[in-house]
Amino acid sequence: MDATEALGQISAIRQQLARTQTFRGYRAVTVGGSGILAFLIGAYQFAHFGMRPVGSLAFIETWVAVALICIAVIAAELAVWIYRAPSTARRDAILAAVTAIAPSLIAGGLLTFVVTDYCASAMWMLPGLWSILFGLGAFASCPYLPRPLMLVGIYYLTAGLLLLRYCQGESAFCAWTMPLAFGVGQIFAAVLLYATIETDPVRSPAGEGSTRA
Repeated sequence: MDATEALGQISAIRQQLARTQTFRGYRAVTVGGSGILAFLIGAYQFAHFGMRPVGSLAFIETWVAVALICIAVIAAELAVWIYRAPSTARRDAILAAVTAIAPSLIAGGLLTFVVTDYCASAMWMLPGLWSILFGLGAFASCPYLPRPLMLVGIYYLTAGLLLLRYCQGESAFCAWTMPLAFGVGQIFAAVLLYATIETDPVRSPAGEGSTRA
């Protein structure tokens, strides 16, 4: 066995170990806070527009800004986790979980850019597509999270499909669409994180256990 093959096997073993560990970097407070922020933004839009649709560009710009804020906060929290990780295995688990959801977030950003710049007539589909992509990201993260978190992916996927089915055209830009999709989804995720990780003495950040039940 040459050195390259040995290093490849070591890398494969590390990746497998990362998949057997419960990722504990997502915090219920942070995730739930992003959901509350979605409801606050929705309430602000409702106060100004009522049930009337918000302008499409203003709607998309607002929710892209919300997404960037949430990503920045969670990324900063994860950076602290990586810095404080007590072992290489723990850092590998964090990076594996982030890598799992990153393609969905990147695809969402690129899709938003292309649709808003070149397919304006399809802009009403973005809220539903965002939710579907986020659901796929949640499914991709499932190997690193407690099994009940799969319900979050199911919720986002269902919400996205319902938005595409029932909120076509201008109605997609109403103030309540994103709070019901993203706001409820994030609060649901926060509740599950709290119930499955943060109240478990083995899985909680204060605990020492690392494998999923």
